[in-house]
Amino acid sequence: MNVKDAVEMVVKALASDPEAVKVQASERDRAVTIEVQVAAQDLGRIIGRQGRTAQALRTVLQAAGEKHKRRYVLQIAG
Repeated sequence: MNVKDAVEMVVKALASDPEAVKVQASERDRAVTIEVQVAAQDLGRIIGRQGRTAQALRTVLQAAGEKHKRRYVLQIAG
């Protein structure tokens, strides 16, 4: 399982409408941008209170980046 699939699995588990979740990854140099699109009603749920859920996802991506020697950037859109 790659990092994009792992992020998609976690976000779909958190979302109330998992069918609306779309995850795309684009690589540039040594940085990988992971763009997550969710339904408007799920945006607050994915970001979390005071951004805690989004920050937890970014922490996991940072750990994965150290392992794969890449930098992962998470972008969340509704």
